[in-house]
Amino acid sequence: MSSIDIIIPSYNYARYLRDCVGSVQAQDVDYRILIVDNASTDDSVAVAHELAAADPRITVVARSVNLGLHASLNEGVDWAVSPYQTLLCADDILAPGSLAMAIAVLDADPRLVMALGEEQPFWGSELPKLTVADRSPAEWEIVPGRTFIDRHARLPAQHWNAAGVVVRTSAQRAIGHWRKEVEYGPDREIGLRLATVGDVAITKTVLSYVRYHHGNYSAPLRDLPTLLGHVDIAWRSFLANEGARVEQSKELAASYARNLAATAYWWGVRALATARPGTASKLFQFAYRTRPASVVVPPLHYILREDGPVRNLFRQRA
Repeated sequence: MSSIDIIIPSYNYARYLRDCVGSVQAQDVDYRILIVDNASTDDSVAVAHELAAADPRITVVARSVNLGLHASLNEGVDWAVSPYQTLLCADDILAPGSLAMAIAVLDADPRLVMALGEEQPFWGSELPKLTVADRSPAEWEIVPGRTFIDRHARLPAQHWNAAGVVVRTSAQRAIGHWRKEVEYGPDREIGLRLATVGDVAITKTVLSYVRYHHGNYSAPLRDLPTLLGHVDIAWRSFLANEGARVEQSKELAASYARNLAATAYWWGVRALATARPGTASKLFQFAYRTRPASVVVPPLHYILREDGPVRNLFRQRA
């Protein structure tokens, strides 16, 4: 089985770092870990060096100046030499056996550029208690890269299961560094870019556990209008670069805009139905800015979709 490099960006997560690293050390694979600390003001650097002293597979980069998340991610991209790499935020953990599952499917098909699965949230310090013996082998769906992109254009605001995604290092090098202008949710844009150079393996098996706490880097995205704004930044970056070079790029851009506006519109309807008029107003404004026709003529194509916001709205009210 091929080896993998794990990139762990960390900022003031001393209280979580041991859990994160421990979840990697429990994996039955050949790995290296790079912890990149972004000038933490807590005990993160001391904890990282303590972990490295006990495990020669761990390397620590401790910055004296905070250069931002993207600098940490790109340092990891440049450092990685193993066939595969994965990004794991210091407050998250890997599910038992997840790396072996992902590496096995990637080893079996050189056309695949990444393997991703489900992530399960948990709150605070109570870790999920699972072992490899508790888990069934992952069943994988192999999705052509363009199909993967089109699926996400159809559901542009769908939650992106970013933790524990295993990426082929040669594919990451082919698409280049993480872009600084995509501040929140840069993994969404990276995933779209990767899908332009190969196919994707997807499983419904949980591969990672995402910790929710008050200091989450992505906490601003819990506000729906803010979330949609950052989704739009990620997509526009992709469409202006790699997405502009795919077949039928104009149709792809139109599909994305139509579906993002529809999402904003129906989220606005839901906000009205749940007595959140301020949020509803912002969402309707976003829909209008993205595609003015979506407000004049409501995006009714969403109504009959099994995964659409309207059905979800009525499920919640039932």
